[in-house]
Order: sequence, then structure tokens, then C-alpha cells
Amino acid sequence: MKRWLVSTFITVYLGALTFGLVCHTFATHTGSHPMMYFVVWDMFCGWTAYATETQVVGEGESGRYYELAPGPWGGFQAWGTLHRPNFDVFLNHTKDIALNTLRHTQHEPITRILVLEEHWAKKYDLPEHVWNMRYDEPKPDEIPKYPYVRAEYGPNGEVIRNHITWLSYQFSRIMADNPRLVADQRRGKSKFVLDSPETYQTPGLRPIAVFVPGNGSVPLTTPSAN
Repeated sequence: MKRWLVSTFITVYLGALTFGLVCHTFATHTGSHPMMYFVVWDMFCGWTAYATETQVVGEGESGRYYELAPGPWGGFQAWGTLHRPNFDVFLNHTKDIALNTLRHTQHEPITRILVLEEHWAKKYDLPEHVWNMRYDEPKPDEIPKYPYVRAEYGPNGEVIRNHITWLSYQFSRIMADNPRLVADQRRGKSKFVLDSPETYQTPGLRPIAVFVPGNGSVPLTTPSAN
């Protein structure tokens, strides 16, 4: 009886792992049931060493920049202090959020709407005492950050430019700048399309200024509510 139970457990266990491996390989039924989490490999899936914050900014005719998300009345915060645009990684609703702020505020004519990503190494978010235990050099007073224009819209929401994420851009740069990697990628191109999920983890920092490429660091102005 004991041997039968052990054999049954091993068979079920290996069968579940095989089923999960097949689903993960062919990207099918990976989210068909909550129990799939235990058989589909996704530990640290898409984890990166960089934190990201999304800023939505409107540029007026005078060159002044307005913070459009959140609006002057505040914004929806699902978790912690992060506002909604930080969770809209595919920019499905960010433009609508910006246009809603413009419709219900008083401001000068807006010439364009910018969606900006700001990135920095997550290690700089460590508390001071943890940093001192981990690193020999002192923690810098100013965190080095990397600004990136993710999208640009006209005053009525028409798309002017739309770019891939900064992390995807860096990956493409790495591949394009290394001929050996490009050749290896072509030779080993998979016949199957696999999931390539990404995560965007952002600490809730409310900016008082934004770095706009070509304009440097400029202060943000909150539009007045109607």
C-alpha cells in the first residue's frame, strides 16, 4: 500500500511538471486556472534591476510644462502611492487620462503631450543602513536616472511618436551592437513564439521637475481645476 501511494505521488508530480513544461513551451493555457501558477515556470519572470516611473506632461505654447497625471484633484492609487499611469505599461489609457485633465482644468493652449519614463538602478532605493552593509562606497546624494520619451501626442490626442519601452530599447541596442549575438540569434531562431513578459516596478515618487530631452530639467506646473 505504501509503495503504491509513493508511486502514485511520483507519477502525478512528474505528470504535472510535464504538463506545465508543455504549456509553457507552447504558450498555451498558462493562465487557464489559478493552479497553473504551481506548474508553469515564472519565478522572477521579467525581473529587472531597474525601477521605472511614468510621468505624463503637457507642454504649453509658452514652453511651460504641466503635470497631467495625476490631476490637481489627485489620482487613483491602487497600491501604495503609485498613480494609474505607472500600471499602464502598454499606454492603453494614459493618453485618455491626460486629455481628461486638460478638459477639466484651466491652462494655456497645449502643443503636445509627453509620456516619459524615468529609470534608475533599484539598488539606490535601499535604506542607508542596508546600503552600508552591502557596498563599500557611500550612497550618492543624487541618484543617476535615465530619462526616456515613451510617447508623444498632439493636443487632441493624435499619436505623433510611439516608442518601445526603455528596457526593450536597451536589449535591442545590445543585440544590434554585437555581430556575434545577431548571428547567434538568426541561427537559433525558435519556431515557436514564447511569452516574454516584463515588469515595471516603480517607487511612488511625486516629481517636482521633469527632464525633457533637449530642454534639460524643467519645473512642473499643476493646471488649475475648473
